[in-house]
Amino acid sequence: MTTYVGVFSQIRPTCGAGFLPEYVAVSRSAAAARVRPALGCRANSHDNSTVTRDLTPKERAPSPLRLVAAMVYDGLALLAIWFFATLVIVVARRGTAIDAGNPFFTLYLALTAYAYFGYCWGRTGQTLGMKSWRFRLVSSAGPGPVTWKQTALRFLGAIVSVAACGLGYVWALFDRSGYTWHDRLSRTCLRNAD
Repeated sequence: MTTYVGVFSQIRPTCGAGFLPEYVAVSRSAAAARVRPALGCRANSHDNSTVTRDLTPKERAPSPLRLVAAMVYDGLALLAIWFFATLVIVVARRGTAIDAGNPFFTLYLALTAYAYFGYCWGRTGQTLGMKSWRFRLVSSAGPGPVTWKQTALRFLGAIVSVAACGLGYVWALFDRSGYTWHDRLSRTCLRNAD
């Protein structure tokens, strides 16, 4: 039961995806009740409680500016990885050029990119860019590390999000929980780190 003491005393903003705040009524007994963050990363996937609370800074999603900055960092790291991955192929081919549009080489680069993101997300939940901007990938399916299946779904979902002219990322602005397409597909979300 929600008790309203003043006009705004029991209505508090909660942080959505860092884009738009969501306003929810907070019960006086919210501290004792089962609570879940408003963004949807529930502690238990079977928890259907509707009581929400203010998220601590650690639980909030990073701001859009920090997300873009981390993408730039990871893009530069990925270019360096692709440079050395290409060097291995060129040396193995004894310096002969790789044909433009070679599907095997494209697949090789995609697998190299997944190896980078999958390893980082699965091991620590952070890529180089995410570590620099202090946020991490967590599973919204429950406690525990992000699985390889979730990293694969997130990677493929991010490719689809970008291929659709960025609509998968823009979706987070309108999604009630602030999720992108690949967040929903992989059941993961981003949270501020220590």
